[in-house]
Amino acid sequence: LQWVFIRSGKELLTKFPMVAGAEAKMTANCPDDTLRLDVEGQIALLEGELVDVIAKRAVTIAMIKARAKKSEWAKVDEGFESLKKQPKLDDFKKSVDLIQVPAMKAAQAKKNVMAEDRIRKLSGKVLEIAQFHLDEEKVTELKQEMDETKKAELKKEDDDQPKLLIK
Repeated sequence: LQWVFIRSGKELLTKFPMVAGAEAKMTANCPDDTLRLDVEGQIALLEGELVDVIAKRAVTIAMIKARAKKSEWAKVDEGFESLKKQPKLDDFKKSVDLIQVPAMKAAQAKKNVMAEDRIRKLSGKVLEIAQFHLDEEKVTELKQEMDETKKAELKKEDDDQPKLLIK
């Protein structure tokens, strides 16, 4: 007795026992996996976009920090304006919904619980990555840090200016 496992990528579609030589020909019934494959392709494209956004965001943040060290505050402000224009977590949530919702409805219509679960997992994975890397709290904290640094630097410059004492 041997077990035969039929997979689509990493996903197990079906498994069944087989005795080699017992039958000349066997037919295996596999669930339709086209919904998951379609969603997987769309999610892969979305992940590519997400990687680009994460990289661009990291570069922009690094430039903001470097410019702050050089006291180039106008450039720091430009960096924050650039961050505001970059895609946000909500944009990725909407994109995932545009992929996930129709696919889930199609899976439910076909009563394909396995496809529903796989679609949910694929969508959840990309959202988890987006939530970690596109957390707006990190930008807010950076902005506060830069504002405090700028304020302290301007105060120090003001304190270093010679004072004219009039009596």
